[in-house]
Amino acid sequence: MSAVRAADFRVAVTNDSELVTQGRLLLFFSQQDEGEPRLYDYYPTASNSRIFATNVERWAVGEKRKFSDEFSGYPVAALEQLPAGTWRVQALLDHNVFSADLNSDGNLYSDVVILQVPEKGKLDLTLALKNQVQAEPLPESSELIKYVEFKSEVLSNFWQRDVSLKAAVLLPNSYQTRVNQFYPVIFQIGGFRQRYTRVQELFEDKDFKNYWYSPEAPQAIVVFLDGEAPFGDSYQLNSKNNGPYGDATWQELLPYLQQTFRIEQDGDGFFTTGCSTGGWVSLALQIYQPELFNGAWSFSADPVDFSAFQLVDIYKDANAFVSEHGPLRPSAREQDGEVVFTIKDEAAMESALAIDGNFVRSSGQWGAWMALFSPRGSDGLPMPLWDGEGVINRELANTWRQWDLRWYLETNWRNVGPALAGKLHLYMGEMDDYYLNNAMRRFEDMLTARTNPESDAKFHWQPRGGHCDSSAGEMLQTVLPQALERWQAAKQ
Repeated sequence: MSAVRAADFRVAVTNDSELVTQGRLLLFFSQQDEGEPRLYDYYPTASNSRIFATNVERWAVGEKRKFSDEFSGYPVAALEQLPAGTWRVQALLDHNVFSADLNSDGNLYSDVVILQVPEKGKLDLTLALKNQVQAEPLPESSELIKYVEFKSEVLSNFWQRDVSLKAAVLLPNSYQTRVNQFYPVIFQIGGFRQRYTRVQELFEDKDFKNYWYSPEAPQAIVVFLDGEAPFGDSYQLNSKNNGPYGDATWQELLPYLQQTFRIEQDGDGFFTTGCSTGGWVSLALQIYQPELFNGAWSFSADPVDFSAFQLVDIYKDANAFVSEHGPLRPSAREQDGEVVFTIKDEAAMESALAIDGNFVRSSGQWGAWMALFSPRGSDGLPMPLWDGEGVINRELANTWRQWDLRWYLETNWRNVGPALAGKLHLYMGEMDDYYLNNAMRRFEDMLTARTNPESDAKFHWQPRGGHCDSSAGEMLQTVLPQALERWQAAKQ
């Protein structure tokens, strides 16, 4: 398929804002029939939008800037490689460095323009950044769903600006009538970058909503934590790059929730659950704070053994992109084994989205892992585990061990193991989309070999199962009865 020559592809963008003068200018080219191309889903597949981006500085109000070969892109590197055809195009100027979302408040965007890219010849594209993303208001609460926003002092001090945590609180159906009862709480951690508003999707599931209002529903509070953080996801843990999100969540937000709602006052009534990122976080919280929580139900957890970080052994492999046998390493697959995209694809996409083309600033999955697991570099950014060619920094990899849950438990089992009795419940598909089953098998092998004490962790394997195959409602219906049983036993 032919493409327009780079010298003949000219882009003019006008900055119509009085507030924004610099940032990352992104062009999204989509062949989908509807929707806004700027609402990109961070999934590097052929059917997704083409991205082109460049940094801009000192952009005056009303100034029209012309571009030709300044853009770098994904999955094609330059505008000259854009296939001929009909494209829906939208520009976005990302300047909000404190939010992971490209479409965060204050960012500018254009209207969608229909563009016919010819087989050859000159092409002019003119866009105007005349729209601004508005701040997200807190949704209106209802009888059983309450939304909260809480200013964190520790995060505000770290970032030198006001930082708030948000959450949704799902109350049991007896909450309004049993006015003297205190309830156990399940902290539900979302998948990567999922927001607290996912509770709305849960209640759109009529089966779950009917279940929640039924007499048989477990009487517990579910708190949906927010994943929003500057580098992609907070993980509800302290890190050198994101800041003290662990202290903010468990030393500030938790007491606030206990004061606001009738939540149990001690750890016998605190439980964690989640899938994917939430699967890893729920397990990590239980392991790192074994006395604070009384059980973790982890589904399709991110890598729990860094010698099987998807298909990379970060301690021994030389390159993250290319295996020792020569082929590019896959990052995602269908449940029949068909490869969807590679780690190199994913890193290239994140680099295209990120300020300065530095993928650790992309708020994508790999960038977020670097922000959580890596120390801060001399440039003030997370240190990347690999260079532009995928070559792994072995010295840096060894600093990640403190986050390697298999290594941590194996090293500290004598002290931590007794406090984890009856608390670990792990669910994994044998054909996880992101090869996470490999790490979980090694994690299971390690726990099975533990003595003094022996481990009673429960592993549930789904034959040919993929990633987070169960719905959020189905997972909660699995967790809630077991959590209440543990809570009631602890009270006796």
